[in-house]
Amino acid sequence: MKKKQRKLKATKKKRKRTKVLPTNVRSYEEWKYEVDRQFKLRTHCSWAELSGDEEPLQRAYDRNQKPQEFVVWWIEKYGLTDHSQSGGYYL
Repeated sequence: MKKKQRKLKATKKKRKRTKVLPTNVRSYEEWKYEVDRQFKLRTHCSWAELSGDEEPLQRAYDRNQKPQEFVVWWIEKYGLTDHSQSGGYYL
């Protein structure tokens, strides 16, 4: 009985040491591309047209913020028109 308990404890220790990486990890370039794509869909403007500054993008990426969350926050912060609310078409 004690051998089984030791074996279970050893198995648990191995599991704790195993580091599992999330499957949605993106490189900065992929993340930035998605932000730009979201801005084009929602505001009909690219990131370069709206700001072009790398610093806010880098900070959001470092905080593991999702591209969609960053875009929604930016739209709300600067009072931009979100065309996704109206079906995504020019009015």
